[in-house]
Amino acid sequence: MAGRSTETRRGALPTARGSTRRGPGSAVGVEWNPRVVGALVGVILLAAAAWGLLRAVDAQRPKGTDTEQIMHMLAEGEAAAERRDSATICRFISDDYTDSVGFTSNAVKYNIRGYLRDRKNLDLTIPREQIHAQFDPGGKTGSVGFMLRENSSGGGSQQYPITLKLAKEPVRYFLVFPGEEWRVTSAEGYVGFTD
Repeated sequence: MAGRSTETRRGALPTARGSTRRGPGSAVGVEWNPRVVGALVGVILLAAAAWGLLRAVDAQRPKGTDTEQIMHMLAEGEAAAERRDSATICRFISDDYTDSVGFTSNAVKYNIRGYLRDRKNLDLTIPREQIHAQFDPGGKTGSVGFMLRENSSGGGSQQYPITLKLAKEPVRYFLVFPGEEWRVTSAEGYVGFTD
C-alpha cells in the first residue's frame, strides 16, 4: 500500500471510497445561503396556504347524494327561520326564481325578511319522513314536497303542503373555484303560511 495514505487531512471528511470532501454541505464549515433558506421557507408556506385553501373550498362544497343535499338544505332553512336568519334562507333562493303568485327572487326574499321580522315566536317543523324529493334525468333539476308544520305557543299547529322546484346552479367559492349547489327556483303552497 505504498501509494495510498490512510491519513485524512484536517477538516475533511472521508467518503465511502476513501477520498475526502470539503466545502458547503460538509459537516465541518456548513454555510447556509440566506436566499436559499428564504426560498425554501417561502415554498413551504405557499404549499401550506394552498392546501389550507383547498380544504376550505372543500368544506363549503355540498356533501352526499342529491337527496342528502336537499335534506340538509331544508334542515338548515328550518333552523335559520327559527333563529330569524333571513340571509341563510335567501341564499337558497335562485336569482331565476318565479312562482304562480308572480313573485320574483327579490320579491320572495323581501317577503321572507318581513315574515321573520314580524313574528314574535316561530316554531317550525319539517318532518323528515314527509319529505319527498324527485330528480329529473340528468340530475340538474328536481322538486321536493313536504309538510311544513307551524306550531303555535298555545299548543296547536297548522300544516302547509309545500312544493319547491329546484335547480343545480353554478357557484363560485372564494370567487375563483367553481361548484354547483341546489337552489329553489319556485315555491308553491306557502301563501297561507305567510298570511
